[in-house]
Amino acid sequence: MEKEFEWIKTIYGKITVQMKICFVSAVIFGFVTHLYMLTHKLPNWDDINCFANAGATEYVGRWFLDFLKDAVTKWSNPWINGSISIFLLAFSCCLIVSILELKTKTAAVLVPLLVMTFPSVESTMAFMFTVDMYMFGLFLILLGVYLTRKFKYGFIPAIILCVLGMGTYQAYICFAITLFIFCIFLDAYYGKEIKEIFIHTGKALGVLLAGVVLYISVSHLINPNLVNSEYAGAGEMGKISLTELPVEIARSYKRLLEYFIVKPYSFVSKTEWIANIAVCVLIAVCFVWLMVSKKMWKKKLHFTVCILTMAAAPLGIAFIYVMSPKASFSTLMMFQYVLVYVLLLLLLELLFYEKGAFKAKQAVGTFSVLVLVFVGYSHYILAGEAYFRMELAKERVSAYYNRLLTRLELEGYQSGEAVLIMGHSQAGDENYLPPEYYEMEDEKFADLSGISPEYGMLSSGVRDNFLRVYFGIDVPYIEENAKEEILQSENFKKMPLYPQNGCVEKINGVWIVKISEGQ
Repeated sequence: MEKEFEWIKTIYGKITVQMKICFVSAVIFGFVTHLYMLTHKLPNWDDINCFANAGATEYVGRWFLDFLKDAVTKWSNPWINGSISIFLLAFSCCLIVSILELKTKTAAVLVPLLVMTFPSVESTMAFMFTVDMYMFGLFLILLGVYLTRKFKYGFIPAIILCVLGMGTYQAYICFAITLFIFCIFLDAYYGKEIKEIFIHTGKALGVLLAGVVLYISVSHLINPNLVNSEYAGAGEMGKISLTELPVEIARSYKRLLEYFIVKPYSFVSKTEWIANIAVCVLIAVCFVWLMVSKKMWKKKLHFTVCILTMAAAPLGIAFIYVMSPKASFSTLMMFQYVLVYVLLLLLLELLFYEKGAFKAKQAVGTFSVLVLVFVGYSHYILAGEAYFRMELAKERVSAYYNRLLTRLELEGYQSGEAVLIMGHSQAGDENYLPPEYYEMEDEKFADLSGISPEYGMLSSGVRDNFLRVYFGIDVPYIEENAKEEILQSENFKKMPLYPQNGCVEKINGVWIVKISEGQ
């Protein structure tokens, strides 16, 4: 009887050593890379405004967030949300390894390294109020791919999982598209029957098409005004114009080439740029090598499928730009770019299974592993630098607001009274306002979405919530017309700028601190 209840032991015994290595590696890499963020409260502008909510949900087609937001904690709690995210990503790494049938322990370690350190993760961590829900959405989509590939009727629940995953964060569907493409390549490479390849392709297309159509239908049913949403192109999702399709496809390839080869983003160092180019070259070399070693041209249909899937892989990775043509750039939307590195690992494994040229393969394999480890290391350094910069920004902004509040209190301000800090965050006296540019490589993080320097938290739309959250001050809401009336008043126009005498005054019952002209 006792043995019948040893469920944990039974389940644990069925897990392969490779999966155990993958999961443990992912957890270790996750906590080592993001512990800074998990043990500090490092907000950005959205995190301050969404301290106790899930942010934009059905308005931007992310309606499933409404169902998930109370499942853990409604607060933007870095340790809870962050640690849950790492464990969910660890499960996702195991799914990727299993879906692609990667068999080596090297892959079981490197996939988690590359996934956990990828810049999209730290960008998502910056939106701490929703990061755990986003990672759950990714897990659902990967689980859908896994079920489709491993079970005969797994495509049925996979459709629902894709709908829910997209209802959390739409761009993650590109993971499913790309992994399905990789899997079809594997089917052709292993020489499976053409009929079986067509069945697998049909299931994949069915899951993707049904999932996207159902998701769009549900999204518009929940929010009939979604079509009017301009947020990240959410309202345009699924509206693919056949006349513009070639342009959007070309745009997708261009986006991927820009990241890896043509125009590296601000956070990609020169050495990492070289490493990314090396990765792309190695992928091409390994692919050609495999085709030659396997003599794939002798099986024309299989060879054609291999060529087409490798040509389609970049499109799958950046397909969000086809699905939502007006989608704006965001590092969060680029998470699936990590699959480029995973593709190199996949091709390397296949190459080592082929006979002959062992020393040459060993040299290529060793060099490839070193390049991938360096990429992971570069991303680890980037995460640490980004988090440190965010902490410094928070400290500077807190000190600045503290000086303003002290000045208010000296003039007679009492807690609970209406207060307005009037002016632009980048304007005014640079000796007292945190300037826009410090010698802290702000330009390095210009393309790294979510990483907030000072001016991100000094904007007029964030100030009141910053004071509420970090200073515990009840800031009464003031109507826009009341603000405009103050702005146009003669008393306000005559006020000097902070920190000069007279920069604080009570107008129409509202305490004003003037830091620059205008709002």
